[in-house]
Amino acid sequence: MAPAIGTIALIAASLAAAAPAVASPFDPTARDPDAASILEPAVSRDVPAPRGPSPVDADPEVALPYATRARHAEPGVLVTSRGGYDASSHAAVMAGVVEATVIDRVAVHAAIAQDAASTRSHASGGIAVDVLRQATSGVDLAVAGEYDAQGWNRVPAVVARVAFGRRVGALQLVGNAALGVATQDGERYGELELAALAPVAERLGVGFDSHAALDLERDAEEPAAEPDWGVQAGPVATYRVGPVALSAFAGVSSWKLRLANQTYTGAIGSLGAAMGF
Repeated sequence: MAPAIGTIALIAASLAAAAPAVASPFDPTARDPDAASILEPAVSRDVPAPRGPSPVDADPEVALPYATRARHAEPGVLVTSRGGYDASSHAAVMAGVVEATVIDRVAVHAAIAQDAASTRSHASGGIAVDVLRQATSGVDLAVAGEYDAQGWNRVPAVVARVAFGRRVGALQLVGNAALGVATQDGERYGELELAALAPVAERLGVGFDSHAALDLERDAEEPAAEPDWGVQAGPVATYRVGPVALSAFAGVSSWKLRLANQTYTGAIGSLGAAMGF
């Protein structure tokens, strides 16, 4: 009897070893092969998404001395500054701007500047909103409003500005038009900036930049030292070094006072830098 029982036990053991394993219905990995990874300790996925290109890389025109860009896409801060000398007025010219793109298409800025005919520096600030994008409308277009403590008429002014930009191949075209309305004396003026910039090497760009302004209000009472018109124009070169874009501008400056017959003309030059954060 004992040998028979031993033989039966041996046969049962052999069959059990040869039969495929049957998973327990309580084993979640048997029903779902991916369950094993679910049961593994969670790995942190809070990896910051890579930032887009800085304004210096995406919009090389930010280094231009006069014309301003019409596209504000990547949230961040752009700081620009320039300084130079205007022989037409025998005085220094300078400008510094801090611009923050708070959300896509919306940017705020604060600036301090001194131009060719100005006797002192003046502060300004405002907001710009992108209305059109070249990808969908064929042109970049932004509208802006700002307050200038000393407008081009030499009195405080509220300024409405339109900026456009278009890239044609590697060539970047930029234009601005502005209307300033003074908060006193009924003064008004118009401004126009036109520029073009094209890369000639990996980091080097060359182009042209210009600024023109005109007094739009005519009467017998004018602010002291108010200009009648003014023009600055010339070639510009930019060079990018990491997050910084350097610029060099040289050209001609000419302007006339409203209540004088003399026109002042001379060379103008400036060096500038733009950096995005």
